[in-house]
Formats: sequence, structure tokens, C-alpha cells
Amino acid sequence: PLDLAISEQHYGLVTKLREMGASTEDIWYGPIHVALARKNFLKAQVLAMEPETAIDAIDSEGRTALHAAAAWGAVDVVEALVERGACVDGREWLYGATALHLAVLLYQTDTVMRLLALGADPLLADSRGVRPIDVAQHTEQPEIVALFPDEATRGDQHTSASLIELQNLEILLQDVRERYMRMLDGLYWEQGGTQTR
Repeated sequence: PLDLAISEQHYGLVTKLREMGASTEDIWYGPIHVALARKNFLKAQVLAMEPETAIDAIDSEGRTALHAAAAWGAVDVVEALVERGACVDGREWLYGATALHLAVLLYQTDTVMRLLALGADPLLADSRGVRPIDVAQHTEQPEIVALFPDEATRGDQHTSASLIELQNLEILLQDVRERYMRMLDGLYWEQGGTQTR
């Protein structure tokens, strides 16, 4: 119930459930997700390095701690998670996006650079056939486009399906941004932070 209350932003219910003893252990979000949502990147990095911390915990849409760290631009957490064995090209359930997709989508230049150095596949398309480079090009991020290897930026490597998807990408990107930021804000609020949105 707590994960549903958070995802639907029923903060009064979240408070009641917390008073009744519900905790983040009752939901899918792992402790690294929670630390990132509280913007405590140092704690998230320490948790990522602790052997007893589950690095593959997921949220209700299949995003791992690596997805969350990439979205927040927490480069040190990204590196710690990959060093611990997090799958650098793991996909979330909603759109099949990787951490690299989210880092590009949310303009996290340093994170994109680090994910590429850690072996993230720049040619890996999501479930709609959209690659991270497609997102960077469509959202006019030349500084991020420049980070991709030549083979990712050379020529038209799209399928006709992904070209159609690119026409609607701006709406889709906004949807992903809003869903992800709602989830992060919900976790931040649930952990005692102050709502900023």
C-alpha cells in the first residue's frame, strides 16, 4: 500500500501508513533510491559500496538504483554501483530505457560521460527503437552528442519505427521526466524532506 500511496501522491495516506509502522522496507524502493531521493549522494555512494546493500532493488516501474543515480547525475554513485556489479545497460520496465537514456534525457552530461566510460552501449535502443544518441540529438544537446563515439553518431541508423517515434519524442520525454520526478519527489517527501514542487 505504501508504494501505491507514494506513486499516486496521496501524502495524507503516506503519513497514516507511516504512523501505522509502514516503512520503505515494505516497498520496492531500495535504500539507495531513498538516499538519492533525499539528495544525500554521499550516503547513496556509501550504501552502494556496502556488500549487504541490494544494488538491484527496483521501483514500481522497474528502475534500478543505477537508473536513479543516472537521473540525479550522481556520478560517484553510478561508478560505485557499476563496480559492485550493477548492469550498466539494465532496462527499466516502462519504456525499456537504460541509465544512459535517462542521463541524456535529464541533461546529466558528466553522468553520460562516466556511463560511456564504464561501458554503456550507446547504440542500445529502448522498446520504441530510440537510442540515447537519438534523444541527445532531438533535444539539441550538442555537448552530449559530442561525447558519443563516432559509430553512434555516424549516418542514419534508425529503423523506420524509431523515426516515427522521434516525431513524438518530445511528448514522450516530458512524460518520462514527469513520472520520474514525481517518483523522486514522492520518495523525498515520504522520507521527511520538504516538497519543492
